[in-house]
Order: sequence, then structure tokens, then C-alpha cells
Amino acid sequence: SRINGVPAFISLFVPVTGLRNFPGSLFLIFTFVLGYLIRKKTLGIKWLFTSILLVMGGLIIAGTGFSRYWLVLLPGFLLGYYFLSLKLTISHKWFVTGSQILCFVYLLNELRLNILILNTHF
Repeated sequence: SRINGVPAFISLFVPVTGLRNFPGSLFLIFTFVLGYLIRKKTLGIKWLFTSILLVMGGLIIAGTGFSRYWLVLLPGFLLGYYFLSLKLTISHKWFVTGSQILCFVYLLNELRLNILILNTHF
């Protein structure tokens, strides 16, 4: 009955409170995993990929649907997308700009949520 983990993955990239989308989340998970799988397997990348999958698996099994738990893994997810973008010959400039915009929007959303929470208590 605890299926919030996978559908909530998309909310990490589209910071809208309460967004759950199973197909979109599976697509995002598949693409970041594909990025790691097509990358040259150095020891550091193997360890990073394994630890991301272990932590992510734990979050999915626990049924966590809150993006704040997934936030610590965002750099690892973005790295997987970056590896995939290299294979698809997407310009570094576009990837970096998109990642910065995503992080800025996410930061603004978290600030908005903090203000809402603080206003309810004070």
C-alpha cells in the first residue's frame, strides 16, 4: 500500500506540492539509470551509482513521497542525466543552464513552503 516512493520522484524535478505521476517518474528514473549504464565504468562511478540505487531503493520501499528526502540525491540524478546528455550530444551549456534553472526554481519553492509554514505558527 506504500507506493508514494516511485510516483513522487517526478516532484523532485517539477516542484509542485503533491504531484504524483507514476509513468513520468518511471521515465525519469529510467533515463538517469541509463545515463550511468552507458558511462565508462570507473570505480568511483560504480560506487556512486550503487550507493544512489541503494538509498533510492530504501526511500522507495519506505514509501517516502516527500521531495525533501530525495533532495540529497539530486546531484547524483543530475549527473546521470549529464552522462546521458553527453551520449545524445546535447550542448554542455544547455544542460548546465537547465540544471541551474531547476535548482533555482526548487530553491524558490522551498523558500515559499518555509514561509507558509512559518506564517501558520507565528
